[in-house]
Amino acid sequence: MGNIKAQILPLDKTWEVDGLMKRINEKVVTLIQERLDVGAKKYGEEILISDKRDFVVETLEELLDACVYLACKIIQLKETK
Repeated sequence: MGNIKAQILPLDKTWEVDGLMKRINEKVVTLIQERLDVGAKKYGEEILISDKRDFVVETLEELLDACVYLACKIIQLKETK
C-alpha cells in the first residue's frame, strides 16, 4: 500500500493556520491510511479503479451502516444520563 500522505497531503503552507490545520489533516490522513490497511488485510488487495464494483452503491451501504452505528451510540449516551 502506498503512502497516502505523500499522495494527498501537500506541504503547501497556504492552508495552515499556526500549524493546526496540518496536524488535523495529518490525523485524518492517518485514520484513512489505517482503514486502507485494514481493508488490504481483510480483502487481500488494494482497491482497484478498474474493478467492476459499484462504488456508489457500496458507499451508500457503508453510510447506512454508519447511521446504524451512530444511532446506537446516541442511544448509549442517552441511557448513561
